[in-house]
Amino acid sequence: MIGATFIMSLDCEGKWGMANQLTNSLSQVLTYYRLNETYMKICHQLNEYEVDATFTFVGVFTISESKYLN
Repeated sequence: MIGATFIMSLDCEGKWGMANQLTNSLSQVLTYYRLNETYMKICHQLNEYEVDATFTFVGVFTISESKYLN
C-alpha cells in the first residue's frame, strides 16, 4: 500500500506587502514578537504531529529593526 501525501500551504510572510499600508491598530497587532511567536507555534505543531515539512520564512521579519539596519 502506498502512503498518503499531505500538502499544506501557509502564507508566512508577516508584514510583506502590507508594510506601507499599516494602520496604527494593525501595527500594534503585527509585532515582531507576535510574528516570531506564531512561527514558533507552527513549527511546534508540525513537530508534535510528526509532519515533515519544507518551508521558508521571510527572514527580515524575524529580526529586530536595529539588526536589520546594521
